[in-house]
Amino acid sequence: QQMLDAASAADINIDLGDAEKVTIWPKDKALDIPAVHISPDHGLIGYPVYTMTGLSATTTFCPDLFIGRRVHLESSLPNVTGDYQLTGVIHTITSRTVGGPWSSNC
Repeated sequence: QQMLDAASAADINIDLGDAEKVTIWPKDKALDIPAVHISPDHGLIGYPVYTMTGLSATTTFCPDLFIGRRVHLESSLPNVTGDYQLTGVIHTITSRTVGGPWSSNC
């Protein structure tokens, strides 16, 4: 909680998602690492969907997708192809169901 409070006071982003490292970066900026390419040929499942907070896309499971990461999304839908910064990611991995989903939603 102290790290979250410090990041809030400093007005910076923080990611505590990895037990071995803490990542911080400037507010409203993407991490300075190469973008992940998402397209029908690169893991995109179905079509991206517009939501109240932006755009949502589902891919085959991709651990390289995390908050703050940039993605380059390609879709046949009008006005969707472009670069985006991830503000939320949910990974779904089903281990007890044969053929169960292994996906990432961002």
